[in-house]
Amino acid sequence: MELTNHSYLETRRNYLSAYSDRKIASDRISNGNRLDSDKHDLGAMGVAAKISGTRIQNFATKTNLQNFHTFLSSQSDGMEHARRIYERMNQLAIQALDPTLGDGSSSGSDLKLLNREFQELAANLDEIVNSEVNGQRLFGGRNVDFTDGISDVNSDGITPKFTSVDVGTTSGTMEIKFSTGRAPDQLYLFRGELPDELKSYFDADTYYDNSGNLLAGARNTMVELQGKLDEHFKTNGLFTTGSWATPGVAQEIDESKPAAGNNLRNYDTFTVTFNDCMTDVDAEFDPDNNSSNSQSPNGNPNAESNQYGQAQMNELMGAANGGFKTGNPDLENVTGGTTLTMIGLNYNSPSVGVTNSAVYEVKANFSPALPTNDLIMPDTGTVMPGLSFGSLGCADISTKENAASVLASIAAELENLTDSMATIAAFQKRTESQIEHLNSSEVTYEAASGRIEDTDFAKEATSLAKNTIKTEMAAHMLSKSARLKDVLIPLTTDHFRSHVLKSTL
Repeated sequence: MELTNHSYLETRRNYLSAYSDRKIASDRISNGNRLDSDKHDLGAMGVAAKISGTRIQNFATKTNLQNFHTFLSSQSDGMEHARRIYERMNQLAIQALDPTLGDGSSSGSDLKLLNREFQELAANLDEIVNSEVNGQRLFGGRNVDFTDGISDVNSDGITPKFTSVDVGTTSGTMEIKFSTGRAPDQLYLFRGELPDELKSYFDADTYYDNSGNLLAGARNTMVELQGKLDEHFKTNGLFTTGSWATPGVAQEIDESKPAAGNNLRNYDTFTVTFNDCMTDVDAEFDPDNNSSNSQSPNGNPNAESNQYGQAQMNELMGAANGGFKTGNPDLENVTGGTTLTMIGLNYNSPSVGVTNSAVYEVKANFSPALPTNDLIMPDTGTVMPGLSFGSLGCADISTKENAASVLASIAAELENLTDSMATIAAFQKRTESQIEHLNSSEVTYEAASGRIEDTDFAKEATSLAKNTIKTEMAAHMLSKSARLKDVLIPLTTDHFRSHVLKSTL
Protein backbone atom coordinates (compact mmCIF):
# COMPACT_ATOMS: atom_id res chain seq x y z
CA MET A 1 0.00 0.00 0.00
CA GLU A 2 2.90 2.39 0.83
CA LEU A 3 4.50 1.93 -2.59
CA THR A 4 1.34 2.97 -4.39
CA ASN A 5 0.30 5.75 -2.01
CA HIS A 6 1.47 8.95 -3.75
CA SER A 7 0.57 11.21 -0.84
CA TYR A 8 2.59 9.10 1.53
CA LEU A 9 5.66 9.06 -0.71
CA GLU A 10 5.55 12.83 -1.31
CA THR A 11 5.12 13.49 2.38
CA ARG A 12 8.03 11.20 3.20
CA ARG A 13 10.29 13.09 0.77
CA ASN A 14 9.28 16.38 2.32
CA TYR A 15 10.00 15.02 5.76
CA LEU A 16 13.48 13.78 4.82
CA SER A 17 14.35 17.06 3.07
CA ALA A 18 13.14 19.18 5.96
CA TYR A 19 14.92 16.95 8.46
CA SER A 20 18.21 17.24 6.50
CA ASP A 21 17.97 21.06 6.29
CA ARG A 22 17.03 21.23 9.95
CA LYS A 23 20.04 19.14 10.92
CA ILE A 24 22.43 21.42 8.93
CA ALA A 25 21.04 24.56 10.55
CA SER A 26 21.09 22.93 13.97
CA ASP A 27 24.69 21.78 13.62
CA ARG A 28 25.93 25.16 12.38
CA ILE A 29 24.21 27.03 15.19
CA SER A 30 25.28 24.61 17.91
CA ASN A 31 28.92 24.46 16.69
CA GLY A 32 29.22 28.19 15.95
CA ASN A 33 30.54 27.50 12.43
CA ARG A 34 28.25 29.81 10.59
CA LEU A 35 30.72 31.14 8.01
CA ASP A 36 32.44 27.99 6.82
CA SER A 37 30.64 27.00 3.66
CA ASP A 38 31.04 28.72 0.32
CA LYS A 39 27.87 26.93 -0.74
CA HIS A 40 25.70 28.78 1.74
CA ASP A 41 27.77 31.87 2.69
CA LEU A 42 29.75 32.99 -0.35
CA GLY A 43 28.87 36.68 -0.07
CA ALA A 44 29.24 36.79 3.71
CA MET A 45 32.53 34.92 3.55
CA GLY A 46 33.92 37.40 0.99
CA VAL A 47 32.99 40.44 3.07
CA ALA A 48 34.18 38.81 6.29
CA ALA A 49 37.52 37.85 4.69
CA LYS A 50 38.05 41.41 3.48
CA ILE A 51 37.27 42.83 6.91
CA SER A 52 39.51 40.25 8.57
CA GLY A 53 42.41 41.10 6.22
CA THR A 54 42.00 44.80 6.92
CA ARG A 55 41.92 44.17 10.66
CA ILE A 56 45.12 42.12 10.49
CA GLN A 57 46.83 44.82 8.42
CA ASN A 58 45.67 47.56 10.79
CA PHE A 59 46.87 45.57 13.78
CA ALA A 60 50.33 45.25 12.23
CA THR A 61 50.37 48.97 11.39
CA LYS A 62 49.29 49.84 14.93
CA THR A 63 52.10 47.68 16.31
CA ASN A 64 54.60 49.49 14.08
CA LEU A 65 53.22 52.86 15.18
CA GLN A 66 53.49 51.86 18.83
CA ASN A 67 57.11 50.79 18.28
CA PHE A 68 57.77 54.07 16.45
CA HIS A 69 56.24 55.97 19.36
CA THR A 70 58.50 54.08 21.78
CA PHE A 71 61.48 54.98 19.59
CA LEU A 72 60.46 58.65 19.67
CA SER A 73 60.14 58.48 23.46
CA SER A 74 63.68 57.10 23.65
CA GLN A 75 64.87 59.96 21.46
CA SER A 76 63.07 62.48 23.64
CA ASP A 77 64.57 60.99 26.81
CA GLY A 78 68.05 61.07 25.26
CA MET A 79 67.68 64.71 24.26
CA GLU A 80 66.36 65.64 27.68
CA HIS A 81 69.44 64.01 29.19
CA ALA A 82 71.64 65.93 26.72
CA ARG A 83 69.89 69.18 27.65
CA ARG A 84 70.74 68.68 31.32
CA ILE A 85 74.37 67.98 30.36
CA TYR A 86 74.49 71.17 28.26
CA GLU A 87 73.14 73.15 31.21
CA ARG A 88 75.88 71.78 33.45
CA MET A 89 78.53 72.48 30.79
CA ASN A 90 77.19 76.01 30.55
CA GLN A 91 77.60 76.45 34.30
CA LEU A 92 81.17 75.15 34.10
CA ALA A 93 82.01 77.56 31.26
CA ILE A 94 80.61 80.49 33.25
CA GLN A 95 82.63 79.44 36.31
CA ALA A 96 85.75 79.23 34.12
CA LEU A 97 85.33 82.93 33.32
CA ASP A 98 85.74 83.80 37.00
CA PRO A 99 88.60 86.36 37.05
CA THR A 100 89.81 85.07 40.42
CA LEU A 101 90.71 81.65 38.95
CA GLY A 102 94.27 80.96 37.89
CA ASP A 103 95.33 80.35 34.31
CA GLY A 104 95.21 76.60 34.76
CA SER A 105 98.95 76.03 34.67
CA SER A 106 98.78 74.04 37.89
CA SER A 107 97.44 70.49 37.54
CA GLY A 108 95.31 70.93 40.63
CA SER A 109 93.95 74.38 39.81
CA ASP A 110 90.24 75.05 39.80
CA LEU A 111 90.28 75.75 36.06
CA LYS A 112 91.89 72.35 35.40
CA LEU A 113 89.28 70.63 37.53
CA LEU A 114 86.47 72.45 35.78
CA ASN A 115 87.87 71.48 32.39
CA ARG A 116 88.21 67.83 33.48
CA GLU A 117 84.52 67.68 34.40
CA PHE A 118 83.71 69.45 31.13
CA GLN A 119 85.52 66.77 29.13
CA GLU A 120 83.76 63.99 31.03
CA LEU A 121 80.41 65.55 30.20
CA ALA A 122 81.44 65.82 26.55
CA ALA A 123 82.22 62.07 26.63
CA ASN A 124 78.73 61.44 28.06
CA LEU A 125 77.24 63.37 25.15
CA ASP A 126 79.19 61.14 22.75
CA GLU A 127 77.67 58.06 24.39
CA ILE A 128 74.15 59.46 24.10
CA VAL A 129 74.47 60.57 20.48
CA ASN A 130 75.79 57.11 19.51
CA SER A 131 73.18 55.12 21.46
CA GLU A 132 70.95 52.57 19.72
CA VAL A 133 67.59 50.85 20.22
CA ASN A 134 67.34 47.33 18.78
CA GLY A 135 70.28 48.09 16.50
CA GLN A 136 68.76 51.34 15.21
CA ARG A 137 70.62 54.55 15.96
CA LEU A 138 68.58 56.99 17.99
CA PHE A 139 70.35 60.00 16.52
CA GLY A 140 71.95 60.80 13.21
CA GLY A 141 72.25 63.38 10.51
CA ARG A 142 70.53 64.00 7.21
CA ASN A 143 71.88 64.70 3.76
CA VAL A 144 70.95 68.06 2.24
CA ASP A 145 71.23 69.08 -1.41
CA PHE A 146 71.98 72.79 -1.97
CA THR A 147 72.31 72.48 -5.76
CA ASP A 148 68.96 73.80 -6.95
CA GLY A 149 69.14 77.01 -4.95
CA ILE A 150 72.65 78.02 -5.90
CA SER A 151 73.34 77.18 -9.57
CA ASP A 152 73.10 79.91 -12.19
CA VAL A 153 72.10 77.96 -15.29
CA ASN A 154 69.14 80.01 -16.53
CA SER A 155 70.94 83.18 -17.59
CA ASP A 156 69.77 85.20 -14.59
CA GLY A 157 72.25 87.92 -15.39
CA ILE A 158 74.25 89.31 -12.51
CA THR A 159 71.56 88.60 -9.88
CA PRO A 160 73.30 86.61 -7.10
CA LYS A 161 71.79 83.55 -5.46
CA PHE A 162 71.63 82.25 -1.92
CA THR A 163 70.03 79.36 -0.06
CA SER A 164 69.84 78.68 3.69
CA VAL A 165 69.04 75.26 5.14
CA ASP A 166 68.96 74.06 8.74
CA VAL A 167 71.02 70.86 8.53
CA GLY A 168 70.38 69.99 12.17
CA THR A 169 74.01 69.64 13.20
CA THR A 170 77.11 71.73 13.80
CA SER A 171 79.53 69.38 12.08
CA GLY A 172 79.72 67.67 8.71
CA THR A 173 81.11 67.86 5.20
CA MET A 174 80.04 70.00 2.25
CA GLU A 175 81.15 68.73 -1.15
CA ILE A 176 81.10 71.49 -3.75
CA LYS A 177 81.62 70.97 -7.49
CA PHE A 178 82.15 74.29 -9.27
CA SER A 179 82.26 74.97 -13.01
CA THR A 180 82.56 78.67 -13.79
CA GLY A 181 83.70 78.95 -17.37
CA ARG A 182 86.18 81.62 -18.39
CA ALA A 183 84.40 84.43 -16.55
CA PRO A 184 85.21 84.33 -12.81
CA ASP A 185 82.57 83.50 -10.21
CA GLN A 186 82.61 83.12 -6.44
CA LEU A 187 81.00 80.87 -3.83
CA TYR A 188 80.60 81.52 -0.11
CA LEU A 189 79.66 79.05 2.64
CA PHE A 190 78.52 80.68 5.89
CA ARG A 191 77.48 79.33 9.26
CA GLY A 192 74.10 80.67 10.31
CA GLU A 193 71.37 82.60 8.55
CA LEU A 194 71.98 85.45 6.12
CA PRO A 195 71.59 88.86 7.80
CA ASP A 196 68.41 90.67 6.84
CA GLU A 197 70.32 93.72 5.62
CA LEU A 198 71.95 91.60 2.90
CA LYS A 199 68.85 89.87 1.57
CA SER A 200 67.77 92.77 -0.62
CA TYR A 201 70.92 92.31 -2.71
CA PHE A 202 69.54 88.98 -3.97
CA ASP A 203 66.43 90.50 -5.54
CA ALA A 204 66.50 90.84 -9.35
CA ASP A 205 64.76 94.23 -9.03
CA THR A 206 67.96 95.53 -7.45
CA TYR A 207 69.79 95.08 -10.77
CA TYR A 208 67.15 95.18 -13.56
CA ASP A 209 64.18 97.34 -14.48
CA ASN A 210 60.76 96.01 -15.45
CA SER A 211 61.89 95.57 -19.06
CA GLY A 212 64.84 93.43 -18.05
CA ASN A 213 67.42 96.13 -18.75
CA LEU A 214 70.45 96.41 -16.48
CA LEU A 215 70.20 99.42 -14.17
CA ALA A 216 72.91 102.03 -14.32
CA GLY A 217 74.37 101.32 -10.89
CA ALA A 218 73.83 97.56 -10.93
CA ARG A 219 77.49 96.65 -11.24
CA ASN A 220 78.47 98.94 -8.39
CA THR A 221 75.73 97.33 -6.26
CA MET A 222 77.24 93.93 -6.98
CA VAL A 223 80.72 95.12 -6.02
CA GLU A 224 79.22 96.57 -2.84
CA LEU A 225 77.66 93.18 -2.01
CA GLN A 226 80.98 91.42 -2.54
CA GLY A 227 82.60 93.76 -0.03
CA LYS A 228 79.87 93.17 2.56
CA LEU A 229 80.09 89.40 2.08
CA ASP A 230 83.84 89.52 2.59
CA GLU A 231 83.27 91.44 5.80
CA HIS A 232 80.57 88.97 6.93
CA PHE A 233 82.99 86.13 6.18
CA LYS A 234 85.29 87.31 8.98
CA THR A 235 82.74 86.32 11.64
CA ASN A 236 80.52 83.73 9.93
CA GLY A 237 82.52 82.30 7.06
CA LEU A 238 83.41 78.64 6.62
CA PHE A 239 84.70 78.66 3.05
CA THR A 240 84.95 80.83 -0.06
CA THR A 241 86.43 80.09 -3.46
CA GLY A 242 87.52 83.64 -4.02
CA SER A 243 87.35 84.83 -7.62
CA TRP A 244 87.40 81.53 -9.52
CA ALA A 245 87.60 80.73 -13.23
CA THR A 246 87.96 77.52 -15.23
CA PRO A 247 88.66 76.89 -18.92
CA GLY A 248 85.84 75.97 -21.29
CA VAL A 249 82.16 76.62 -20.75
CA ALA A 250 80.17 76.39 -17.54
CA GLN A 251 76.85 75.12 -18.80
CA GLU A 252 76.07 71.50 -19.44
CA ILE A 253 76.35 70.57 -23.10
CA ASP A 254 75.76 67.43 -25.11
CA GLU A 255 79.06 65.69 -24.43
CA SER A 256 78.19 62.91 -26.88
CA LYS A 257 78.91 65.31 -29.71
CA PRO A 258 82.49 65.99 -30.79
CA ALA A 259 83.87 69.08 -29.14
CA ALA A 260 87.24 70.52 -28.35
CA GLY A 261 88.50 69.92 -24.85
CA ASN A 262 88.28 73.64 -24.17
CA ASN A 263 84.49 73.52 -24.71
CA LEU A 264 83.68 70.88 -22.11
CA ARG A 265 82.56 71.58 -18.56
CA ASN A 266 85.34 71.24 -16.04
CA TYR A 267 84.29 70.78 -12.42
CA ASP A 268 86.68 71.64 -9.60
CA THR A 269 85.76 69.90 -6.36
CA PHE A 270 86.10 71.43 -2.89
CA THR A 271 85.42 69.24 0.15
CA VAL A 272 84.84 71.37 3.24
CA THR A 273 84.89 69.56 6.60
CA PHE A 274 83.99 71.55 9.71
CA ASN A 275 82.82 71.48 13.32
CA ASP A 276 82.66 74.00 16.15
CA CYS A 277 86.43 74.14 16.44
CA MET A 278 87.91 73.87 12.96
CA THR A 279 87.31 74.11 9.23
CA ASP A 280 89.36 72.18 6.70
CA VAL A 281 89.16 72.05 2.90
CA ASP A 282 90.50 69.59 0.37
CA ALA A 283 90.55 70.49 -3.33
CA GLU A 284 90.61 68.26 -6.38
CA PHE A 285 90.91 69.99 -9.72
CA ASP A 286 89.73 68.78 -13.08
CA PRO A 287 92.77 67.51 -15.04
CA ASP A 288 92.09 70.04 -17.80
CA ASN A 289 92.17 72.91 -15.29
CA ASN A 290 95.94 73.03 -15.04
CA SER A 291 98.20 76.02 -15.26
CA SER A 292 98.79 75.61 -18.98
CA ASN A 293 95.08 75.81 -19.74
CA SER A 294 94.33 78.62 -17.30
CA GLN A 295 93.34 82.07 -18.38
CA SER A 296 95.85 84.83 -18.42
CA PRO A 297 94.73 87.96 -16.57
CA ASN A 298 95.80 89.95 -19.60
CA GLY A 299 93.76 87.74 -21.91
CA ASN A 300 90.55 88.14 -19.94
CA PRO A 301 89.98 91.60 -18.44
CA ASN A 302 87.35 90.16 -16.08
CA ALA A 303 89.73 87.67 -14.52
CA GLU A 304 91.71 88.85 -11.52
CA SER A 305 92.92 85.32 -10.80
CA ASN A 306 92.91 81.93 -12.44
CA GLN A 307 92.54 78.26 -11.80
CA TYR A 308 95.73 76.39 -11.03
CA GLY A 309 96.79 72.76 -11.07
CA GLN A 310 96.75 70.35 -8.14
CA ALA A 311 100.44 70.96 -7.42
CA GLN A 312 99.73 74.63 -6.73
CA MET A 313 96.79 73.99 -4.41
CA ASN A 314 98.75 74.84 -1.27
CA GLU A 315 99.76 78.18 -2.74
CA LEU A 316 96.11 79.06 -3.22
CA MET A 317 95.24 78.39 0.41
CA GLY A 318 94.76 81.78 2.01
CA ALA A 319 96.03 83.68 -1.03
CA ALA A 320 95.23 87.36 -0.87
CA ASN A 321 93.65 87.50 -4.33
CA GLY A 322 91.62 84.72 -5.87
CA GLY A 323 92.69 81.91 -3.55
CA PHE A 324 90.06 79.89 -1.74
CA LYS A 325 90.15 80.15 2.03
CA THR A 326 88.47 78.84 5.15
CA GLY A 327 87.24 80.46 8.33
CA ASN A 328 86.21 79.54 11.87
CA PRO A 329 82.96 81.38 12.65
CA ASP A 330 82.64 83.44 15.79
CA LEU A 331 79.63 81.63 17.25
CA GLU A 332 78.63 84.65 19.31
CA ASN A 333 77.65 86.33 16.02
CA VAL A 334 75.94 83.29 14.44
CA THR A 335 72.16 83.35 14.16
CA GLY A 336 70.75 79.86 13.69
CA GLY A 337 73.66 77.74 14.83
CA THR A 338 72.84 74.68 12.70
CA THR A 339 71.88 76.62 9.57
CA LEU A 340 74.22 76.71 6.58
CA THR A 341 74.00 79.47 3.97
CA MET A 342 75.52 79.15 0.49
CA ILE A 343 75.91 82.13 -1.84
CA GLY A 344 76.87 82.17 -5.50
CA LEU A 345 77.58 85.25 -7.57
CA ASN A 346 79.21 86.52 -10.74
CA TYR A 347 82.45 88.10 -9.61
CA ASN A 348 82.79 91.70 -10.75
CA SER A 349 86.22 93.22 -10.37
CA PRO A 350 86.23 96.60 -8.58
CA SER A 351 89.15 97.71 -10.78
CA VAL A 352 87.79 96.54 -14.15
CA GLY A 353 84.68 98.27 -15.45
CA VAL A 354 83.17 95.26 -17.22
CA THR A 355 80.00 93.61 -15.92
CA ASN A 356 80.15 89.81 -15.58
CA SER A 357 76.77 88.15 -16.23
CA ALA A 358 77.94 84.71 -17.40
CA VAL A 359 76.39 81.50 -16.08
CA TYR A 360 78.03 79.00 -13.73
CA GLU A 361 77.16 75.54 -12.44
CA VAL A 362 77.33 74.31 -8.87
CA LYS A 363 76.69 70.93 -7.30
CA ALA A 364 76.67 71.15 -3.50
CA ASN A 365 75.73 68.38 -1.08
CA PHE A 366 76.01 68.33 2.69
CA SER A 367 76.76 65.08 4.54
CA PRO A 368 76.53 64.98 8.35
CA ALA A 369 79.32 63.71 10.56
CA LEU A 370 76.93 61.10 11.96
CA PRO A 371 75.37 58.40 9.76
CA THR A 372 72.06 59.43 8.27
CA ASN A 373 69.01 57.82 9.84
CA ASP A 374 65.92 59.34 8.26
CA LEU A 375 62.87 57.41 9.45
CA ILE A 376 59.57 56.80 7.69
CA MET A 377 56.52 57.11 9.90
CA PRO A 378 54.39 53.92 9.55
CA ASP A 379 51.06 54.19 7.74
CA THR A 380 51.62 57.79 6.60
CA GLY A 381 54.91 57.48 4.70
CA THR A 382 56.03 60.82 6.16
CA VAL A 383 59.80 61.10 6.41
CA MET A 384 61.16 62.14 9.78
CA PRO A 385 64.63 63.63 9.22
CA GLY A 386 67.56 62.49 11.27
CA LEU A 387 68.00 64.44 14.49
CA SER A 388 71.24 65.05 16.34
CA PHE A 389 73.20 67.34 18.63
CA GLY A 390 76.85 68.20 19.02
CA SER A 391 79.10 66.63 21.61
CA LEU A 392 81.46 69.63 21.95
CA GLY A 393 84.23 67.08 22.17
CA CYS A 394 86.60 69.36 20.26
CA ALA A 395 86.08 72.22 22.72
CA ASP A 396 87.48 72.82 26.20
CA ILE A 397 87.46 75.47 28.91
CA SER A 398 91.16 75.30 29.71
CA THR A 399 91.39 79.04 29.08
CA LYS A 400 89.01 81.91 29.56
CA GLU A 401 89.02 82.56 25.80
CA ASN A 402 87.95 78.97 25.16
CA ALA A 403 85.28 79.21 27.83
CA ALA A 404 83.76 82.27 26.15
CA SER A 405 83.68 80.43 22.83
CA VAL A 406 82.11 77.37 24.47
CA LEU A 407 79.25 79.49 25.83
CA ALA A 408 78.36 80.52 22.28
CA SER A 409 78.60 76.90 21.08
CA ILE A 410 76.32 75.68 23.86
CA ALA A 411 73.77 78.39 23.04
CA ALA A 412 73.71 77.20 19.42
CA GLU A 413 73.45 73.56 20.48
CA LEU A 414 70.61 74.28 22.91
CA GLU A 415 68.71 76.11 20.17
CA ASN A 416 69.11 73.11 17.86
CA LEU A 417 68.16 70.73 20.69
CA THR A 418 64.97 72.68 21.37
CA ASP A 419 64.00 72.53 17.68
CA SER A 420 64.73 68.79 17.56
CA MET A 421 62.64 68.11 20.67
CA ALA A 422 59.79 70.08 19.11
CA THR A 423 60.05 67.91 15.99
CA ILE A 424 59.90 64.75 18.11
CA ALA A 425 56.88 66.06 20.03
CA ALA A 426 55.07 66.81 16.76
CA PHE A 427 55.70 63.29 15.43
CA GLN A 428 54.66 61.79 18.77
CA LYS A 429 51.35 63.65 18.58
CA ARG A 430 50.78 62.49 15.00
CA THR A 431 51.62 58.91 16.00
CA GLU A 432 49.23 59.00 18.94
CA SER A 433 46.46 60.37 16.72
CA GLN A 434 47.08 57.65 14.15
CA ILE A 435 47.01 54.92 16.82
CA GLU A 436 43.75 56.35 18.19
CA HIS A 437 42.31 56.34 14.66
CA LEU A 438 43.27 52.69 14.18
CA ASN A 439 41.73 51.81 17.53
CA SER A 440 38.47 53.44 16.43
CA SER A 441 38.66 51.58 13.12
CA GLU A 442 39.15 48.31 15.02
CA VAL A 443 35.89 48.91 16.88
CA THR A 444 34.12 49.69 13.61
CA TYR A 445 35.45 46.57 11.87
CA GLU A 446 34.60 44.45 14.90
CA ALA A 447 31.04 45.74 14.81
CA ALA A 448 30.78 45.13 11.06
CA SER A 449 32.10 41.60 11.45
CA GLY A 450 29.66 41.02 14.30
CA ARG A 451 26.76 42.25 12.16
CA ILE A 452 27.70 39.81 9.40
CA GLU A 453 27.86 36.92 11.86
CA ASP A 454 24.67 38.02 13.60
CA THR A 455 22.86 38.25 10.27
CA ASP A 456 24.08 34.77 9.35
CA PHE A 457 23.07 33.50 12.78
CA ALA A 458 19.58 34.94 12.32
CA LYS A 459 19.39 33.32 8.90
CA GLU A 460 20.31 29.92 10.35
CA ALA A 461 17.90 30.37 13.26
CA THR A 462 15.14 31.17 10.80
CA SER A 463 16.13 28.17 8.68
CA LEU A 464 16.09 25.93 11.77
CA ALA A 465 12.66 27.14 12.81
CA LYS A 466 11.25 26.79 9.29
CA ASN A 467 12.62 23.30 8.76
CA THR A 468 11.54 22.23 12.23
CA ILE A 469 8.00 23.24 11.35
CA LYS A 470 8.24 21.47 8.00
CA THR A 471 9.61 18.36 9.69
CA GLU A 472 6.84 18.34 12.23
CA MET A 473 4.21 18.88 9.52
CA ALA A 474 5.66 16.12 7.37
CA ALA A 475 5.74 13.77 10.37
CA HIS A 476 2.14 14.64 11.09
CA MET A 477 1.19 13.93 7.45
CA LEU A 478 3.07 10.63 7.59
CA SER A 479 1.15 9.72 10.69
CA LYS A 480 -2.13 10.55 9.00
CA SER A 481 -1.12 8.57 5.92
CA ALA A 482 -0.36 5.55 8.11
CA ARG A 483 -3.72 5.83 9.86
CA LEU A 484 -5.44 6.15 6.48
CA LYS A 485 -3.90 2.83 5.45
CA ASP A 486 -5.29 1.21 8.56
CA VAL A 487 -8.74 2.43 7.59
CA LEU A 488 -8.60 1.49 3.92
CA ILE A 489 -7.30 -2.07 4.31
CA PRO A 490 -10.40 -3.36 6.18
CA LEU A 491 -12.60 -1.69 3.61
CA THR A 492 -10.94 -3.67 0.84
CA THR A 493 -10.62 -6.98 2.68
CA ASP A 494 -13.56 -7.13 5.06
CA HIS A 495 -17.05 -7.45 3.34
CA PHE A 496 -20.54 -8.31 4.63
CA ARG A 497 -21.56 -11.76 3.41
CA SER A 498 -25.02 -13.32 3.41
CA HIS A 499 -25.59 -16.93 4.18
CA VAL A 500 -26.04 -17.49 0.49
CA LEU A 501 -22.67 -16.14 -0.52
CA LYS A 502 -19.42 -17.69 0.34
CA SER A 503 -17.30 -16.00 2.86
CA THR A 504 -14.73 -15.15 0.24
CA LEU A 505 -14.95 -13.33 -3.04
